[in-house]
Amino acid sequence: MHIIDMHTFDYSFLKDMSVSTAFASRLARIEGMRSKSASFSADNPDTARDMRELSKIMSTRESNDIEGISTEDSRLMGLLTGKVKPKGHSEYEILGYRDALNKVHEGYASMDVDEDTILDLFSTLISYTGEDPGYKRRNNEIVDKDGSDKVLKGYRTVPAS
Repeated sequence: MHIIDMHTFDYSFLKDMSVSTAFASRLARIEGMRSKSASFSADNPDTARDMRELSKIMSTRESNDIEGISTEDSRLMGLLTGKVKPKGHSEYEILGYRDALNKVHEGYASMDVDEDTILDLFSTLISYTGEDPGYKRRNNEIVDKDGSDKVLKGYRTVPAS
């Protein structure tokens, strides 16, 4: 198994970096797309709402799957819409992710990326599991597995504090 160390990032080097013209051009194109997206949303509010909801469902499924948290596709929609009661720890974690993602979607404009916000989102994430919110107390690993459950790659996360 190949282990990749994950670490805390130090972005202080960015303050001394310059931005190339090509990169600035890409940023301008992204901003233009964002403007078109806002215009599309204003002109097609129902379609835009449906697309946002679909993206949240896809994000919930894929992000949880990366962490090894999953449920049957036939149950996922029912869980996320409240029509199905959760069974097992994984489904409770999926509900917490749904709620944390909704917090981000609804409050991103006024959210600070700081310790309190991260701890609040984590608390929301685990709110259905009965676990204590706060800093992690034990180390964990993230692994990629093949179809036969053989571990292909592992990621060592930041150690518990």
